Amino acid sequence: MSSILQDWKNMKGAWLSVLVVFYLLFLLSFLFSSEPRDLFYLNEMFMLPLVVICTIVFFQREFGGYFSEIYGTFPVSIPLMMLRKIVQLFVLIFILHFFWTVVYSWRFGGMETVLYSYQGKEAVYQEVTSIQLFLQALPTYFVMAGATILGLVLTKKVYGGLGVGFALWMFEVISVGSITGKWALFTIFLSQNDSFAVNRIAHIVVFLLLFTISIFWANRRSLWVIHDEYH
Repeated sequence: MSSILQDWKNMKGAWLSVLVVFYLLFLLSFLFSSEPRDLFYLNEMFMLPLVVICTIVFFQREFGGYFSEIYGTFPVSIPLMMLRKIVQLFVLIFILHFFWTVVYSWRFGGMETVLYSYQGKEAVYQEVTSIQLFLQALPTYFVMAGATILGLVLTKKVYGGLGVGFALWMFEVISVGSITGKWALFTIFLSQNDSFAVNRIAHIVVFLLLFTISIFWANRRSLWVIHDEYH
């Protein structure tokens, strides 16, 4: 329990301030809107960069700068630390997601959007709940977090993680899913012939691959600790 509390305390810093400002601006964007905002943009277009920032906030201490060299000398299990933090990261993401959906429902009297089915049924425009929205986009949140962590681990720089995460997001936005096709991150880019379930499962597999590589690389302590050589 003490490790978990310490993880949340270590979130303090400039990037937490960025997260708070980003989130507040997002809430204001629909609180003062006269018409309901498109839930696709809120649930995916907005949430993906938010996931990147949340990931930076959680992992910056260990993998985002000079402290990583010091942390590499600690008698702790890096894989267990990463597993502990990834669980907490998605608890935070769920809380932030749940809060804005509650605010949105209060402001506009409910939420309606196209809901895709994991059972292969046809997508239907209907009233949805916060949980349904979250589960629909969760695999893509996994991918964004995995890519950001890998960028952090490989570069040992915050901007490395940000660069990889936002580059993936921008690539999808600019290409409008024309390159990723049936593997697109955004549901709106999927065609009627594309399987939503296969798309989401593929994203989960990609996340597991990215996170496994990150754990393997981070656990090679010789890459983190600088050894001075005296002649």
